[in-house]
Amino acid sequence: MKKLPSYHVRKARRTLVIAAFIAVSFVFMIGKTQKAKKNAKAVNVLERILERDTLIALTNYNSISYFSYRGRPMGFQYDMLTLFANYLGVELRI
Repeated sequence: MKKLPSYHVRKARRTLVIAAFIAVSFVFMIGKTQKAKKNAKAVNVLERILERDTLIALTNYNSISYFSYRGRPMGFQYDMLTLFANYLGVELRI
């Protein structure tokens, strides 16, 4: 009988799958729905993030999006931003 992965492993795996889905959806939306001029602006923003090596984000402070538990930041949006910042190889500042 196979041993099931722990709750934390399943949660981390689910979070990564959701992050990948959001990232792919975001890239698809940019590629398909915006005109070339708007794409140039989006690329410019990404270039500025990469130049300063910092992703600065603003989010709501609540029990779902972003919160601090025992001094450690947590929340769905925080997890997504952390994964995106790690993907870009930049520091995250909230």
